[in-house]
Amino acid sequence: MSRPRDLSWPWANGEGSVPCRRLIRRSSGEHAVELARTGDKPVMALAKSLGISQSCLSSRVRQAEADEGRTNGLTSSEKKELVELRRKTKQMEPENEILRRLR
Repeated sequence: MSRPRDLSWPWANGEGSVPCRRLIRRSSGEHAVELARTGDKPVMALAKSLGISQSCLSSRVRQAEADEGRTNGLTSSEKKELVELRRKTKQMEPENEILRRLR
């Protein structure tokens, strides 16, 4: 038995659910946040109709609220910066170790 299709979504094929990362990368993620904010449907029912998990939709809503300054937390740009800084730190640790050994 296949799921009812929601043809307003680009991946609506009635089979399985869409991974959270795929939703976040799509502009339709913003649409999902808007739908969740209207409160017409409970988040769990909305997530199910979109073919994603409730935790994915909830985290997307929290991230949008942080980006807009409505709640405390890191914005998307701050998270990207943090990931980049951690990557650079990880890259520099072996380089610093080599320099210490040369002293």
